[in-house]
Amino acid sequence: MAVPGSIDYMFAQLSLTANPWASTIAGFILVLIIVFSAIAIFGKNKQNLGAFGILIFTFLGTVLATVFGLFPAYVLLVFVIISLVAILIKSIMGGKNGE
Repeated sequence: MAVPGSIDYMFAQLSLTANPWASTIAGFILVLIIVFSAIAIFGKNKQNLGAFGILIFTFLGTVLATVFGLFPAYVLLVFVIISLVAILIKSIMGGKNGE
């Protein structure tokens, strides 16, 4: 059994099950890995990904992190609502052709 202040206790606090912040940070790292991998792959092939494409890959990363249990379900719900509001604002402001 790990005693508070010991090295074993410190490493036990780094586990994903002991610390909810560790799992949330791991979820954000997973989302960033997916988004930056998509940007790198599309950039290497000289394809324009655009803001909507990045939004789609961020959504996929958030869904994957939620499925793995790294994010609570409300993070996915908040992301979807914020994304829809951003798309609505952009369409009202007159954004054209994904710019």
